Amino acid sequence: MVSGVARWSRVAVAAAVLGCGRPPPATTPAQDLDLDLGQRAAPASERWYQLAWRGATVGWAVERVHRDEAGVTVERTEHLRLRRGEAVVEEHTTIVAHATPALVPTRVTVTTGLGDGGERVRVARRDDAGWRVDGEAVAVPAAAIPVELVPLRVARDGGFAGPVLMAGRGFAVGDGEVVALGPRQQRARTRLPGAVREAAIELDDDGGAGLVVDGTGVVATRTSQLLAQALGAPIDVLALGALAVVVRRHVAVELTAGPPPAAPGQRAVPIATGWRLEVAPDEPGGLPAPTAGAAGDRSAAIAAVVAAVAAAIEPSLLERGPDRGDCTTYALAVAAAAASARIPAKVVTGYRLDGALLVRHRWNLAWTGDRWLPVDASTDAAPARDPRLALAVHDATTASLAAAELAFTGVSAATAP
Repeated sequence: MVSGVARWSRVAVAAAVLGCGRPPPATTPAQDLDLDLGQRAAPASERWYQLAWRGATVGWAVERVHRDEAGVTVERTEHLRLRRGEAVVEEHTTIVAHATPALVPTRVTVTTGLGDGGERVRVARRDDAGWRVDGEAVAVPAAAIPVELVPLRVARDGGFAGPVLMAGRGFAVGDGEVVALGPRQQRARTRLPGAVREAAIELDDDGGAGLVVDGTGVVATRTSQLLAQALGAPIDVLALGALAVVVRRHVAVELTAGPPPAAPGQRAVPIATGWRLEVAPDEPGGLPAPTAGAAGDRSAAIAAVVAAVAAAIEPSLLERGPDRGDCTTYALAVAAAAASARIPAKVVTGYRLDGALLVRHRWNLAWTGDRWLPVDASTDAAPARDPRLALAVHDATTASLAAAELAFTGVSAATAP
């Protein structure tokens, strides 16, 4: 999913992590880093961080805090440099959160550098009625605090608990909490629909975050500007995020969390450490039937939707939009087109077997009238017959996409007995 690191919108290496058999799109890993909820309370006006994932440097971040009589401004810029196959992708995202002197938020601006050299700017403004994004009312309560401001609240109040606005995640909303575990340790937790995201924070001598370890494996280490921006050769996030298997008869992964969804084409077996999720092509799965949708066999209509989406979108590692993108782009387009055709559909996040690798991928399940059918517009397949393992089955909302990324953190092994 070229959106892996980028839907590149906030260090979501969690996103960069979602690969599509070919390099993912651009979603910003660095900004989803759960620097989100704990470490921005630094007294220092400027702080630089080196960003690493699975031991490899993936980018840098800088945070600046400005205070005056008018209020407080927190600015966070993250730069990611990654390789997807033969393509090198760089993403640059800046989030600026404004608040009153009492740390009551007023607006947030997100500027994302795109692969074609352009920029996208989105603005959210808050009043007593709630938040408006690009002038449109959204389902975000007025009490929601931009995650960029949370560390300042923690420094002032000694902790934090309440709704948070994740601007770098498409302005998704979660329930945030930051608690002290000791004089120099904090735990940040964000609850999203169906998932919990955590980060461990170690404070340095000036009271700001010196080290942040995100539950997805992203590590932010405070350092100098020179060292933070000294990036080496870009890592291949597709290869680093994939699981190598020797294919014989069965392909499976072991999960330390679960249970996994009862999606068609797979079987979940409880084991001592969690679950073993096996490819089982004949398994119908046990997902509940939808409560609404047009009657009759919709197989032909589903195939038409998939073919139309496959023809309308061009695979791209660097550009996202209605006509270019990665597996996430295809999956979201199928979900939207299916809804217009009154076909119940879901988005699936998981692995697809590609040669001897299980690569991170997204596809869809569509309801034929009597069963859930796996389909994949990125390969123009309806049904999709190649081996797949679904780690999460969800809707197309930003919060659900963010939560689904966390499913990969529970995968401990790939086997093929």
